[in-house]
Amino acid sequence: MASHYSTTPPKHASDVVVATPCGACKMLRKRCVEKCILAPHFPPTEPIRFTMAHRVFGASNIIKLLQVIRLCICYFLESYLDFPYGEPVFLIRKKLYK
Repeated sequence: MASHYSTTPPKHASDVVVATPCGACKMLRKRCVEKCILAPHFPPTEPIRFTMAHRVFGASNIIKLLQVIRLCICYFLESYLDFPYGEPVFLIRKKLYK
């Protein structure tokens, strides 16, 4: 069974290079690291998905959107754990746009 990761030793823990890049890294022709933010959304078997999104939004805007969504989910989870019966939306927005 072939290994999914490259055989070269990584310089840093976050620099583990994946043998088969995600669809986004394949299209952008860059190395795909293990913790690539685009990999869960653009699998290597469907590179056309990233191509279409890249034409509309651009690669940097897609990355920014994914980072904001990740922050929103984290803040929503935090607020839900603090106030299980709901927290006003303006408090979540206040946390996001400090």
